[in-house]
Amino acid sequence: MNKSFHLLTLFNVRITFTPLCVVCYLILIPPITWLGITLRNLTLIEGLIASVFIIALMFVTETIHQLGHAWAAKSVGYPMIGIRHFSWFSTSMYWKEMRKE
Repeated sequence: MNKSFHLLTLFNVRITFTPLCVVCYLILIPPITWLGITLRNLTLIEGLIASVFIIALMFVTETIHQLGHAWAAKSVGYPMIGIRHFSWFSTSMYWKEMRKE
């Protein structure tokens, strides 16, 4: 499960994800749906839609957070070349790490 799949490239930063990342986010669907149903009185469909929206928002905000790291790294002369989403979290990739893929 160490293989990464290329998603897209933003600002010369390659964004990848692992199969474990997909599994981790899929595991979140039932509990988030349950919370929506019990705490917000959503229907099952509304809860599912809300959970998918929340999970997508988590992924996007984690990517934006890492792009901030990329901007800071570039400003000090040590640019990042990638972001790897490996679970609910992600990591910054530099030249040495990217050669291992």
